[in-house]
Amino acid sequence: MFNSPEVVIDSIPPKQYGEAIFDFRVSDVQAGLSDSVRLVIENRLGYGYELRTVNFVTEVPSSETGLEATYPNPSNPSTTIRYSLQEKGLVALIIYDVLGRRVRTLVSGEMGSGSHSIVWDGMDDHGKIVASGVYFVRLVARSKGGVKQFTSKILMLK
Repeated sequence: MFNSPEVVIDSIPPKQYGEAIFDFRVSDVQAGLSDSVRLVIENRLGYGYELRTVNFVTEVPSSETGLEATYPNPSNPSTTIRYSLQEKGLVALIIYDVLGRRVRTLVSGEMGSGSHSIVWDGMDDHGKIVASGVYFVRLVARSKGGVKQFTSKILMLK
C-alpha cells in the first residue's frame, strides 16, 4: 500500500519537461481484490489532468506448488516460465546448463502464494547470451509446509 496518497515533486520550470518514475507494490491484501490507482499531475493552483489509471487484480492463492511448462519451448531468444506457490515462502528459480552449472538466477527471495511468471531473456547472470542447447529451470520453494523442488527442461535455439 502507499505510505501517502500524494507525492510532491518540487517544481519544474515553466515550459520545461520533467520526468518521474513511479513504482508501487500491492501487498497484504485480500486475494482476488480488484481495484485501481489513479496517477494525476496537478500544478500548485490545482489545475491538473489524469495521466493514467492502473487497474489490478490480486492473485488468488494456488491450490498447490509447482512448475508449469515454459512457453515457447523451444525458445528463441526468450521464454516465459510459469509457476505457482500454495503458500508464501522463500523461492529460488534458477537456470542450469546440462553440466549442472548455474547460468542465471531469475528469482531469489520471499514471494506470496498464487500464480507467478517470469521471462528468461536467454542471458546468463553476466548479461551474455547463452549458446543454443538444453537448459534446466529449477524451482525450490521453502515454506511452513517444507521444501518442494521441481525441474523442467528448456531448449534454447538460435
